[in-house]
Amino acid sequence: MNKKLFTIFLSIISLLLINGCASQRADIANNAKTEMIGMSKSKLLSCAGVPNASYKDGNREYLTYNSGGDSSIVGNTFYGYNTTTIFNKRTRSCKVTVILENDRITNMKYNEKTSLLRSAMFENEQCGYVLADCVK
Repeated sequence: MNKKLFTIFLSIISLLLINGCASQRADIANNAKTEMIGMSKSKLLSCAGVPNASYKDGNREYLTYNSGGDSSIVGNTFYGYNTTTIFNKRTRSCKVTVILENDRITNMKYNEKTSLLRSAMFENEQCGYVLADCVK
């Protein structure tokens, strides 16, 4: 097998492995919306940890977790009379809000920030990081 074909083969295998992990995290986040309903607050705290923020309104409590946080920096260089390089930082993350009533989970909401293409392929993928130990 020549070197070019071997490099292409390794690239394809690498992409498949990376996408497999992203798909698994998306499945975790999507399954959590049903599997975690009814879970106690103490169990949530033991599997997801201490939330980044919390708010209480009567018998309802809102716990917010920041999840994910992959980032990449893309540089574009424009050549001409004055050479200019513009850097854009792209961050993918998710804010997971868990809603509890009487110390039991009743609902979960995700606010994911990611690229349009990635969101279409792996919706809620960044939300899976914080929920991985809570879902079987």
